[in-house]
Amino acid sequence: MFKKIRILVLVLILAWVALDAMRTENKAQAWESSQYIYLHPVFAGLDEDTMQYIKTQNTEQWQDIEQFFKREGESYGLKLGSPVRVFWGEPIKVAPPQLAAGGSMFNIMLWSLQLRWWAWRHTPNSRVKPDARIYMLYHPAENGVALPHSVGIAKARLGLAHLFASEKMHGSNQVVVTHELLHIYGANDHYDPANNQPLFPQGFAEPDLEPRFPQRLAEIMAGRIPLDESKAEMPKSLRDVLMGAETAKAIGWVN
Repeated sequence: MFKKIRILVLVLILAWVALDAMRTENKAQAWESSQYIYLHPVFAGLDEDTMQYIKTQNTEQWQDIEQFFKREGESYGLKLGSPVRVFWGEPIKVAPPQLAAGGSMFNIMLWSLQLRWWAWRHTPNSRVKPDARIYMLYHPAENGVALPHSVGIAKARLGLAHLFASEKMHGSNQVVVTHELLHIYGANDHYDPANNQPLFPQGFAEPDLEPRFPQRLAEIMAGRIPLDESKAEMPKSLRDVLMGAETAKAIGWVN
């Protein structure tokens, strides 16, 4: 009996979270007001150097994301002067649930529910109600090490960003966070998952450039600068990135 009651309570909580997310999503797609984004570092299971690096971070160091949205919004005629406001949030001390590699659709759906439950239970209260949250999962900066895949979930209004704990990588970290944030607002990937190569034309910042290669910039949802047919590199900062028309349309900036 107790187990049935616990399941019912969980279902009711998740239904409330889903309805709240739907209201927030409708507001976001209209872009009637600035979207408040909170970045929460996760402190679980970190070595001392990574922990010390995270403690150097603050809201001011993440303002390039605000400037990116402002710049790109102006290029698409968005009347909202500050599309997003970014804040460095309080740390989370419990690690999020992990999704097993190669999981079934059912396992992915279950993980998504577990992630929402984790976020609801462990996220501290914010000064203002966030429209979206990104949870920052930092890793030691080691050469040749590939990070786990970051995710942004629109219906849950949250994302998990895997980042390097290195000031040298701070610019590319901001690219990763912005990419996942745009997933939350409805944008799709513009790269081939088999090789991470940007797709033409939607994954090219300048698809009409002659010659086509090398490109000078990255399209944000492709995430890399195409150098030739089989090679692309990660942009060093959001100054090397723009938002393509397909992405602008997906998030509601273009009819």
